[in-house]
Amino acid sequence: MRSSTLGLILVLVAGRCLALDITTREGATYRHCEVTKVEPDGIVISSADGIARIPFEEMPAALQAQYHLDAAQVAEYRNRLKDAQARPAKRMAGEWQKPTAAPAAKPGTPVAANRRPALEPATSNDEGDKNSDALSQVAQLGMFLALSVVGLVISIWIGRKFERAQRWKRVCAESDQFLSLLEEGHAIPTRKTHVLLLDDERAYYCAPTSLYETRAVRHYQSSHAGFRVAKGVWMSGSQGYSVSSQEWTLIDSGTLTVTNRRLVFDGAKETRALMLRRIVAVESLRDSVALGVENRQKRMVFSAANPLILASIIGISCRALEMSSRGVPEPDATSGGFEQDRTGHTVPPPREPPPRASEKKQRRRSSPPPKVESEEVSHGRVLGLSGKVTFADIKRQYRQRMLEYHPDKVAALGSKLRALAEEESKKINAAYAFFSDRYAPRGR
Repeated sequence: MRSSTLGLILVLVAGRCLALDITTREGATYRHCEVTKVEPDGIVISSADGIARIPFEEMPAALQAQYHLDAAQVAEYRNRLKDAQARPAKRMAGEWQKPTAAPAAKPGTPVAANRRPALEPATSNDEGDKNSDALSQVAQLGMFLALSVVGLVISIWIGRKFERAQRWKRVCAESDQFLSLLEEGHAIPTRKTHVLLLDDERAYYCAPTSLYETRAVRHYQSSHAGFRVAKGVWMSGSQGYSVSSQEWTLIDSGTLTVTNRRLVFDGAKETRALMLRRIVAVESLRDSVALGVENRQKRMVFSAANPLILASIIGISCRALEMSSRGVPEPDATSGGFEQDRTGHTVPPPREPPPRASEKKQRRRSSPPPKVESEEVSHGRVLGLSGKVTFADIKRQYRQRMLEYHPDKVAALGSKLRALAEEESKKINAAYAFFSDRYAPRGR
């Protein structure tokens, strides 16, 4: 133990004795310093105050002779360093030339054994140029790849947008062709279906579809905060809440069948049958049809290859069913409106008993007096007008009504519905003639 301590003390004393005290020509003194690096134009020393560099001009003559430094070599080195630093600018200006070879050393010139070789600024600068060129190439390659990815994404987006536009254009063309055939008097063709049809029921649409409905989805959001009290002791707290939102969800996939009475969906998991009289709204979307059903808050959405044709078929079937429910059956022509008994004699229809006086008073109290509508209001009700409208709106509504109540469209549904359609179309024509006489723009 004593020997090791004594050795450590001897090493420290020897290092202290070998340390130098350097005083520069400007009068600065560095005590107990050590030379750590010798450069072509100076030295680097380390002392208790830190690390400093003493250039050749400030070094005392003894140090210059000790490290074999002279003014000519220092000037040559600094000139070469200056040329190397100015070479990139000359290269950009097109004035760069190869440096001339260094002059050979004179014979008899002493060469120090401990002198380190001078730096080659030209070689180091060339290596820096190569590294900068490599980095610029890598940057250009990265930029090219980034632009390629962006261009690919943009091209895919444009292609999908063009494809959607072409598909919608084809859907509109098929719908226009279907409606033009109905306007020419062709009936809606019937389809084969696996659904069991009722009496006097015909299928007008049968195609694969998917059923979508909105479902409540709950998302949980939370936040957490804490701090350290001591080593291994933390105090923290968290707070969270859940948010519920309605999102479209795929219910099932199957086959959709539309008849003159019902709408039947036969899927892999469930089957739904909906009477057409319960449908209150039909809306055609880009790739599906949304239905609003009576006494049902959520809408039913069915995907379709051509949603415009499906919406037209459902709308025409609902209109025909409504007309048949409001219509009065035609009387038999052979009996003059009376039924015949088994013997062949005509029997008048049974009459209802006359209401009593109390029933008459109750009807008067319960039912308000009938409102007398003006001719303009009645004709507007026939065309489905409301609020302030222009003649262009009247004309558009007239065409839409005539398209819905055209007699040839319901010809396949029976003669009674055709007669009701003809009567309704007469009312529509009379209403349009009334508004045309009053509000149609006149010529010069």
